[in-house]
Amino acid sequence: MLPTNGRPLPPALIDAAERDPEIARLLADFTAQRRRPVHTAVERVEVRAGRDAELIDGLLLGPVFYRRLLSRQPITEEFADRVVDTFLSAL
Repeated sequence: MLPTNGRPLPPALIDAAERDPEIARLLADFTAQRRRPVHTAVERVEVRAGRDAELIDGLLLGPVFYRRLLSRQPITEEFADRVVDTFLSAL
């Protein structure tokens, strides 16, 4: 879970990236690094062949961003486990 003082950071970064191309580039680079493990797993065929790495990371990260930015609920380890378990059962 993010510390209380870090909670406004993701929405502020997303907002700033909408207005500033340099911040948009930095944010894209940062998120690409965070998505790399998913892309690596797809390349290694650790997930079923023919899967789209961009779609996979969106399906995994979408619930996290929804929960954080829209529903404003905490992101707990239990929640993350449920997201991953549900995702893997769908494969």
